[in-house]
Amino acid sequence: MKSRLDTIERRLQVFIENTIFFFPWNNRQAHFAHLLVDAVARTQVEDGAGRISLAASYTICANPELVQSWQDNPAFLSDVSRLLWEAAADVNMAFHSLPSFHLIPDPSLPTGAVRIDVVHPSAAVEETGVMPSNGADVRQGSPFPASAFLIVNGTQIYPLNLPVVNIGRRLENNLVIDDPRVSRNHALLRANNGRYMLCDLNSTGGTYVNGQRITQQALRPGDVISLAGFAIIYGEESIASDSSTGGSTTAIQPPPSSTT
Repeated sequence: MKSRLDTIERRLQVFIENTIFFFPWNNRQAHFAHLLVDAVARTQVEDGAGRISLAASYTICANPELVQSWQDNPAFLSDVSRLLWEAAADVNMAFHSLPSFHLIPDPSLPTGAVRIDVVHPSAAVEETGVMPSNGADVRQGSPFPASAFLIVNGTQIYPLNLPVVNIGRRLENNLVIDDPRVSRNHALLRANNGRYMLCDLNSTGGTYVNGQRITQQALRPGDVISLAGFAIIYGEESIASDSSTGGSTTAIQPPPSSTT
């Protein structure tokens, strides 16, 4: 298990070493990578098949000067999030959702120092995450939209009833799409305050909603999703009354759990 974390830390360190702008003091790049992976390691839970699940929400406390630097350049932590997701998947570990980071300025910390903690589900965080919802409104109440589903290949229905739905070519995904244009871990859907958020996972061909390339966006009924050209329609109406497919529909079942 330690070797898996070491692999993730090495990949993270290589990436961060090329971002000197964000760590201009005392060669903090390697230290930040170690602190982040150490925080991730504290959340790991193993199932009977040897898969490791990881928490996905973390706070980063730092001197206000460093926090301001990251806030002015949000792409850095967004890239760290996607790298963590991909590195974990490659060693048979999985985050509950795309990792998110909440920045908290702490004047008591010296310049360049960082503290990283896990955010528990019930914890209140003052700062917003580094991946905004593009200004989309959210619904209060149930975390799941009513009767949400995807229409795949024009006639196949995939009901959405999980807090996180992973989409891609890998067999471990909830929705497996066997199309060469689609990345192994292409995108995910995350339930959030009554809506599903679509998040691109740094895919090769990109993720689009109604023709616009997105990083993260709240979905609305009728939105047309394109995974590098592979089309999916998002809906929230009752499946039984849906007529947008122009014919009969069949249900897509999630793949069986992998035992490898």
